Amino acid sequence: MYICIYCNEEFKPNKKKQKYCSQKCANTHKNKSKEHIEKVKYAISGGNHYAWRGEKGSYGTKHTWIRKYYGNPLKCEWCGVVGKRNKRSWTIHWANKTGKYTRNKDDYIGLCTRCHHKLDDVGFKKGHPHYPRKKI
Repeated sequence: MYICIYCNEEFKPNKKKQKYCSQKCANTHKNKSKEHIEKVKYAISGGNHYAWRGEKGSYGTKHTWIRKYYGNPLKCEWCGVVGKRNKRSWTIHWANKTGKYTRNKDDYIGLCTRCHHKLDDVGFKKGHPHYPRKKI
């Protein structure tokens, strides 16, 4: 005889590694596990997380934060190009308007790569680290 790990009742298992006396106990335990996981996810996100730096976060973390909470922009706000999935990334980016990287959605605008380079005014100029070099 075995003991159910959820309700502590004895049962005769149908399989060798059966942990629950019934499917009902198994489903109840799984649902409670999902609730626990959601609580933990909420507890470790944002200001509750031990490594949260708020407005002192880096450039990358703020862009990741805005994508997480607002998703990817659907279309470019300047030229109207609709976004799509490229090989590795989304074609429309969140671009910062003011240069002060905050966690405020009004400080960002959805732009395609081409318009984003125009906004930054450094895209594809000599001296820029991403300037396209000619292949030899």
